[in-house]
Amino acid sequence: MTLYDKIQIKHVIMLAAAAEAVRVMRMLENPSTPAPKKRLLMKLTFGDYRKKMSDELRKIDESLLSSVFLCFIHMLNFRDFLIISDLLYCCLRCGDGAGNTVEENSSV
Repeated sequence: MTLYDKIQIKHVIMLAAAAEAVRVMRMLENPSTPAPKKRLLMKLTFGDYRKKMSDELRKIDESLLSSVFLCFIHMLNFRDFLIISDLLYCCLRCGDGAGNTVEENSSV
């Protein structure tokens, strides 16, 4: 069997798979196809599609939850930064903790 024959066989197989996919899509998109037949086509074509869909939704939920959690952590860190910067500003403005104000410290 030559390389050309192998390429032709793969091409024929790909064409057959494409034709089958088009046939399945037409049946799934057709509103007159009964729901049990659509479920059977989905199961035969894609395997356990309900489990795959639930796994995909679970992954989306987990990624969304982790994104919200990370955003919350960033907000907390930013809030802590603001609190610390406010405290530093107050310390610099009001004094150094030893009772000396900034003006008194600058004259020393």
